[in-house]
Amino acid sequence: MTQANPSGERRITGRTVLAVFVGFFGVIASVNAFMIWQATSTHTGIVVDSAWRSSGNWQAEIDAARAQRELGWAVDLDIARNGAGADVEALIVDAAGAPVHGIDVSVRMISPVGPDGDRAVTLREQDSGRYTGAFAELAAGRWQVLLDVRTGAGRAYRSQNALVVR
Repeated sequence: MTQANPSGERRITGRTVLAVFVGFFGVIASVNAFMIWQATSTHTGIVVDSAWRSSGNWQAEIDAARAQRELGWAVDLDIARNGAGADVEALIVDAAGAPVHGIDVSVRMISPVGPDGDRAVTLREQDSGRYTGAFAELAAGRWQVLLDVRTGAGRAYRSQNALVVR
């Protein structure tokens, strides 16, 4: 039975509470669904194909780090903006301070967004112990810089550092 409201005020009924309740949680569920869709359709966060397989390489990485420390090499890496790109220079000296030459040096700029944005350059020896190269294009932003030095026996030196390119 419907009763007239003599004062003309709007009353809160069960239907009103239900509509507000459903509307409130409907908005929450819609925003959550949108955020889930955005999270799963963009960067997946996968860095390696198989964590199980890559975890087996830890001992090799530890051995390589020990061998690198025993070499006592010092590396000075300089990355300078050049228009849309960047010039790269690496100075490499051994424990006695003598220039290291006759090695293969590469620099890889790793994008935090995904592997599609990565850039790599192989440096050429200019003077004894001085290696140079250039990136034709290098976008501004945060990067991980991976410097790899190889000799005939394999990887001799690796350094990974964070860099902000402006």
